[in-house]
Amino acid sequence: MSQSRNGRRLQLYTYEQLPKWYQEMESPYITGGYRNDLSYQQCFKSIFQIHNETGNIWTSLLPAILFLPLALYDITVSVPGLHGNRKDYVAIVIFHLCFQFGACASAYFHAFLAQGCRQRYEQCLAVDLWGLAMSSVSGALHYVTYAFRCSWQWQTLYCVSIGGLITWYSVIWLHPRMVPGWVSLESRFLAFFPLWVVLYGLLILHSLHHWPGNLGQVIMSYLGLIRVFRTV
Repeated sequence: MSQSRNGRRLQLYTYEQLPKWYQEMESPYITGGYRNDLSYQQCFKSIFQIHNETGNIWTSLLPAILFLPLALYDITVSVPGLHGNRKDYVAIVIFHLCFQFGACASAYFHAFLAQGCRQRYEQCLAVDLWGLAMSSVSGALHYVTYAFRCSWQWQTLYCVSIGGLITWYSVIWLHPRMVPGWVSLESRFLAFFPLWVVLYGLLILHSLHHWPGNLGQVIMSYLGLIRVFRTV
C-alpha cells in the first residue's frame, strides 16, 4: 500500500524505510507494516485499518470495552450483594478506573505513535507508561484495602502513600515540561521503578510480619482480591 499524508490510502513502510530515530524505537525483526508521518486524524482512522500495530491497538481497546459492563456489575450488583461499605465502593471504582486508564493509554500509544516526530512518539510512549503505572498502583491499593482492613491506621498510611505515588507518576509521565530534551524517558524510569519496588516490598514485608511463617496466606490474600467481587 502506498500513500502520503494527504492521500486517502494508508501507506505502509518497511523497517529499512523508516527514519533512523524510528528504527531505534522499533524491533528490526518486524520488517514491515509500519505507518509514518501521519496526522492525528489519520492515526485515528488507521485504528480501523490493517498495519503492524492493529493487533496491539485492539488487544487493548477490546478489553477496555468488554470490562465496562463488568465494572458496572461490580458496582451495582457485587458490592451491594456483599453488603459493601463506602471503602468497598471506592476501592472497586478506583480498581476499574485504573484498569481502563492502562488499557486506553496502551491503545493510545499504539494508535498515535506514527506522527513522524520523535517527540510525539515519546509523548505517546509516556502516556502508555503512565497507564502501566496506574495499573500497577491499583493492585497495591486493592491489596491494602483488604489486607489491612482491621488496621485503619496502616490502611490510611498506605493509601495516602499510594495516592502520593499516583500523583508523582502523573507528574513525571504527563506534565508538559516532562518532554524529551527536558527530562529523558530513562530518568523518568529511574523516578518510577524504585518507588514501585519499595512500595510492594514494604507491603509484602509488613504482611509477613503480621502473618509470620505463612507466605502462602500473603500470596492468597493478594490473589483473592481479584475474585472477592466475583462471588455474590
